[in-house]
Amino acid sequence: LFIFAEPIIRIFLGEQWLPAADYIRILTPMFLVRFIVSPISNSALVMGKQLMTMIWQFGLLLFALVPTGVAALCDLTVKNYLLILSISLAIAYFIFYVYCHYIVKEYQSR
Repeated sequence: LFIFAEPIIRIFLGEQWLPAADYIRILTPMFLVRFIVSPISNSALVMGKQLMTMIWQFGLLLFALVPTGVAALCDLTVKNYLLILSISLAIAYFIFYVYCHYIVKEYQSR
């Protein structure tokens, strides 16, 4: 989608929807990280780490709310808001990926 967003939108939705291609490019890295981490996140639940998973879910909410607050205070453009949101959530998902990787390695070493 990152590479072919513009031609796909031009073909299926028309020229007036081309700004959506920029939004897709901005959000693609975040969805890529989310796509990888979401199935792995179940390992934390399986290993009895429900409290840590709940804390991460609250952290994820904060990672989503902070860019929204910044956008409200700083009058950001839609592209800048989506960029900050995408980076913020990608970082949050990556942090949880590292945590899940750690607990799986810890479990395997037993």
